[in-house]
Amino acid sequence: MKIIECINGPTEVRVGDRCYRFSFDANGRAVAEVVNLRHIECFLSRADVYREAEASSLMPADETPSVEKPKEEKTAAEPANDTASAKHTRHTTAKKG
Repeated sequence: MKIIECINGPTEVRVGDRCYRFSFDANGRAVAEVVNLRHIECFLSRADVYREAEASSLMPADETPSVEKPKEEKTAAEPANDTASAKHTRHTTAKKG
């Protein structure tokens, strides 16, 4: 895990399936905890905006978490498995000849 600082101040940024919330910590830095190594590389590749911060304060000053967990996707209900619906979906082919 690394603490990443956004030099531009508080913001929310989506990287992959995660939304990172950069919030002020007790030291006045806009920081977020980043665990995913690829996400860390993405942030640090933009040295003009992000940098690694010292872990002196892990929780933002307002006590809100810095990472929003992805929402679970709702799946469609499976179709009913009864003979009435099967009659409508069954296809027959007639032989020519």
